[in-house]
Amino acid sequence: MSKPARQVSSNNAVLPLFDRFATAAARQAGRPIAFAIALGLVIVWALLGPHEDYSDTWQLVINTGTTVITFLMVFLIQHSQNRDAAAVRLKLDELIRAMKGADNLLLGAEAMNDSELERLHVAYENLARSAKERLQRKSAPAQAATAAARVHEPSSPDESVNEANLGGQDRRSHSSANNSARRKHREQHKGKSERKPSK
Repeated sequence: MSKPARQVSSNNAVLPLFDRFATAAARQAGRPIAFAIALGLVIVWALLGPHEDYSDTWQLVINTGTTVITFLMVFLIQHSQNRDAAAVRLKLDELIRAMKGADNLLLGAEAMNDSELERLHVAYENLARSAKERLQRKSAPAQAATAAARVHEPSSPDESVNEANLGGQDRRSHSSANNSARRKHREQHKGKSERKPSK
């Protein structure tokens, strides 16, 4: 299997001047030091307001400076984002190409129109739903067994103690009833013996 990345000329590995500048500018603009410098400039500009009597020139400085910097940064950051997005797409394409069973149709997904992307989205949603249903069917017997085991188990230690106490009380009540029956039987037998006439 050919390696497209290795077919690229080694001379193209050296980034042009604008690419290096745009990448460095976007990286440096996201650092805390860049925010600190910008905040310091704004504070200095605000402190110079009373000295300049809040003139039009004083306001023009901050307006012109921020507008120019923002205008230039838009293009630098966009260029850097385009390069990063292209690199990510290439890496994903390589993973799709190298994985067995992957759909090579996705290699050109970024070139598809909205309707094609929507159809792919629906198809993958259906696959995800089917996989979820299969997982639920497989886990249903285990969940039923767990629920049945919980039904036979006492919900708390107090209930276990209460059940043991009730069982002991039932046994004591049964024993007392047996003793009463035996005493009554002996008394009846004794009374019959006393009522027999003597010879």
